[in-house]
Amino acid sequence: MTDELLRRSLQAIDAPMRPNPGFVDELHARLSGELGFTASTTTPGRPQATVRPRVRRRGRVGWLAVAALLALAALALVLTQQGRRPVVPPPSSSPSFTPSTTPPLPPSPLASSSTPTAPAIPESSPTLDNLRSDATVLYESGAMEGLPRLRVLQPDLSSVELLPEVPGVQFGAAWRPDGERLAFVSYDAVEIRTHPLIWETDAEGAEPILLSEGCDLPACVAEYEPGYSPDGTRLVFVRTNVADGGDEESVVAIRDLETGAVTELEATRRPRAAAENLHPRWSPDGQTIAYGVTEYGEFGFPGTSTLHLVDADGTNERIIGTPDLHAGEPEWSQDGEKILFASNPYRPVLKAVGSELDAPHGLGVMDADGSNAMQFDFGVPIIAGSWTGNHDQILFTLMEGGGTGAQRPSNPRLFVMDPDGSNVLPLTRSPGNALYAVQQPSQ
Repeated sequence: MTDELLRRSLQAIDAPMRPNPGFVDELHARLSGELGFTASTTTPGRPQATVRPRVRRRGRVGWLAVAALLALAALALVLTQQGRRPVVPPPSSSPSFTPSTTPPLPPSPLASSSTPTAPAIPESSPTLDNLRSDATVLYESGAMEGLPRLRVLQPDLSSVELLPEVPGVQFGAAWRPDGERLAFVSYDAVEIRTHPLIWETDAEGAEPILLSEGCDLPACVAEYEPGYSPDGTRLVFVRTNVADGGDEESVVAIRDLETGAVTELEATRRPRAAAENLHPRWSPDGQTIAYGVTEYGEFGFPGTSTLHLVDADGTNERIIGTPDLHAGEPEWSQDGEKILFASNPYRPVLKAVGSELDAPHGLGVMDADGSNAMQFDFGVPIIAGSWTGNHDQILFTLMEGGGTGAQRPSNPRLFVMDPDGSNVLPLTRSPGNALYAVQQPSQ
């Protein structure tokens, strides 16, 4: 670009209103100095551009001119920086470098958060043989689009719907400990008068029965996130009520499956505009309930998450783990000594869509009291962890498309790994659409 071409480009901007000539001359002088031209304020004998009459467009006066000037300024700075780069000498006749053929190591657990590294995604073929239990695997398909449906993974890696005759969305599946039945959440996304309620079916997808009896609008807005007690006689879940003042409240509740009686744990009651209880899970001894609490910011976007414990009788509510873990979505190990958790939990279908929290979506394991937390670093988001049917592997979703915070991850595929983060193996192919997989318990 010559000095004269730069001046003409600045002067001949095609915009609803011409920029002030003095502004053009000043900008020209500055850019000429950056580019090494002779910055003259006028060019003798240069013909003046003819200004064509324009209709003044309401609300856009001068903006196109400003945008064009800024674009030219940015282009000039880029050219300047390129012109200042040192010339790299051609390579010498030294021996060529041969890349190493050593395969990448599997991701290792970290004691604390670290800078993400390149994903160590195994290159082995996906197969259900990578699971040490041959029990049924159930997952949510379509959750990324906000319309999840429950599907059963087949040996050839295809899938079939568990409940094809049930309309609406289906999510939040949880197996009864004996593996014979499962609870899930459903509602009709098209019908405005429906709301999320908990249903129960069997492993074959028999006609569901409603468990959320008595949760009626407008007082009871929703029941979701079910989890069975160790003996299968009670169900813990999250309920959203409308308080006397009209504001919604989130509370962890327990339903007796024989009588239908519901007990709300008062220590867990929170204004839903500020925070929401999520993913309650019963300890194997039946004494404690672990659950996550996601806080919401000024505009309703999810912020940090903390992991809580409360005794099954509703007392002794406490927080475990350190704040930097952003922990939620707890899953107890079979012996009750460990808790699998999610960092910056991700669930598209609930209110927690995206996040204002600039933290990666990940998984980790901690002791039951919140100590000795160990996080897994894959360099890409890993979410929706659960224990496999025999509890000796972790089933999870790896988002090959990346994404953190408010950036939506993509391409969710199912993987499995050992509890220490080793032996990472794929279960489903790419591209994927599988979230929140749960395997039928093995007896």
